[in-house]
Amino acid sequence: MTDPLATRTRESPEHIAPGISRAEERFAEALPLAELAAAVSCSPRTLTRSFVRATGLTPLRCQHALRLERAEHLLDRGATAESAARSVGFADARMLRRIREREVPQSPGR
Repeated sequence: MTDPLATRTRESPEHIAPGISRAEERFAEALPLAELAAAVSCSPRTLTRSFVRATGLTPLRCQHALRLERAEHLLDRGATAESAARSVGFADARMLRRIREREVPQSPGR
């Protein structure tokens, strides 16, 4: 008898692995949810639920986290905020700051 939990369904993390990989590979590009969902043959809503289940983040929040991680790396290497923001897919340094403030918890003293 097969294990029902091992069955690959449209909502299983294994089913959306290609979508997660695509989001990681193309984090700096605009990646419409419908396109990502089509890549794994499910609806945008099913993809979002599965993505959250697998990663703890929505596809957009995942993309922001990947962009922030890469931007931090570039900033640590001496890039300006503007060049780091644009190279990871943000419109400008202001957008990078806004997303960073929302995504990165600040200490109470700040």
